[in-house]
Amino acid sequence: MVEAAGIPTVYVSTGRDLGRQVLPPRSIFLNFPMGNPFGRPQDKAMQRRILMDALTVAAEAEKGGELVDMPYDWGAPVKMLFELEDAALYKPQAPDPTTGKQPG
Repeated sequence: MVEAAGIPTVYVSTGRDLGRQVLPPRSIFLNFPMGNPFGRPQDKAMQRRILMDALTVAAEAEKGGELVDMPYDWGAPVKMLFELEDAALYKPQAPDPTTGKQPG
């Protein structure tokens, strides 16, 4: 409905494959860990640059479904869960049915 009202939207993605499946009107991709689409916590300068880039894409995208790969670097290799040092400690469990939180 937002797009139909003439307001452009931009999907900021850390999952390129998910962006391709969702097919938003326009999107930017950052090769950052999931949950960190605007960069490292407290890095206000990078977060602002990414926001400004997203707004530029919203204003200048020429065709629907456009996906723009952003040139930002996380600064360290992005690891998968099984590559983390404490991955052996991670044991997914069903969430508490009352609170919805993972046990403790």
